Order: sequence, then structure tokens, then C-alpha cells
Amino acid sequence: MASRQMSYRTYGQSDRPPVLLLHGFLGCKEDWEEVASALASDHFAITVDSPGHGGSVDGLSERDYTMAGCSDMLVSVLDSLKIDRCSVI
Repeated sequence: MASRQMSYRTYGQSDRPPVLLLHGFLGCKEDWEEVASALASDHFAITVDSPGHGGSVDGLSERDYTMAGCSDMLVSVLDSLKIDRCSVI
């Protein structure tokens, strides 16, 4: 899935406590697949590709590569999933 060019994947039921999993430098959302799958029985896990990584590479503005731009894109993903609060790993 994508939200404003940020690629993401969800695991588990959306009525469970949400957990946003952020990858490290040179990573991608698939780095979290094993962990997200394990969390899915008790949580709603969301993995994302940061700007310039994995599926989040096309159509991005220069601002999207800043902390503020990336933060806005993350909020957009959470908003699209109707999540107000989540744990972040």
C-alpha cells in the first residue's frame, strides 16, 4: 500500500494496539517482516519504507527527504489507517 508515496504494509487486526516499525539506514519495510508477523497476534503492526527506500522512491519532493517531510508522511500513513496514537519501534 502507499500513502502520499510512502509505501507501507500492515500485519494483524486493526482493532489491536498499533505499533509502527521504522527501519534503519539502508533498510526497508521488509526488514521487519519476521517481527511484524510475530506481533500480529496481539498488535496491529505497520512497517513503512522511509523516503528513498524500498517502495518510497518515486514522486517525492525535496522536502520529503527532511525530518519534517518524513514526519508528515508518517502522520499521513497513520491518518489513512485512522490511528491517533501508536508505539514506535
